[in-house]
Amino acid sequence: MGQPKGHPLTSWDLLDEINFPDPDDDWRYGAIEEALAQAGDRYVLIGCGFTLFERMHYLRGFTELLEDLHANQSMVHELAERVLEYRGRVHGFSMTDDWGTQDASIISIPMWREFFRERYRRLYDAIHDAGMHAWMHSCGYVNDVIEEWIDVGLDVVNLQQPRALGIEEIGRRYRGRICFASASSACAISR
Repeated sequence: MGQPKGHPLTSWDLLDEINFPDPDDDWRYGAIEEALAQAGDRYVLIGCGFTLFERMHYLRGFTELLEDLHANQSMVHELAERVLEYRGRVHGFSMTDDWGTQDASIISIPMWREFFRERYRRLYDAIHDAGMHAWMHSCGYVNDVIEEWIDVGLDVVNLQQPRALGIEEIGRRYRGRICFASASSACAISR
């Protein structure tokens, strides 16, 4: 998969120079029609990894973005808006944003609410408006963030670290309120 070694947004002065690729360029969607034709009546899930938070820290740098959440809040809001508004013709997909360390959320829940809550709501609303389910993968201890995702409309969460989460706790807190998916399981979704 790789990890970014350099970040193009080394200074906020460069924000207007960041060229986002054209989301309406037809080559981005070339394989979709063939894949849909082959799927028949099976459930089809389109994915887009590194959705909001991860895209932001890939552009700015992880440490820099965390510092900016305190020191350059208006610029973080601006970057979040630009990343969120970058959409193409596909609006239903699974996404990834890792929000946990091994024992805590990466940022506090109040800060998550300030910078990300309403943006995730808008993203999930767009997915729902397209008639799709919103799926999210996140690593780490995200126990408290799950409540936020449920409140803003996430349908399915993929958690790969049951030892970090305390799977029994997660089950008690959230069963019946959100669908849990893993690589080896299926789930029922209802809205």
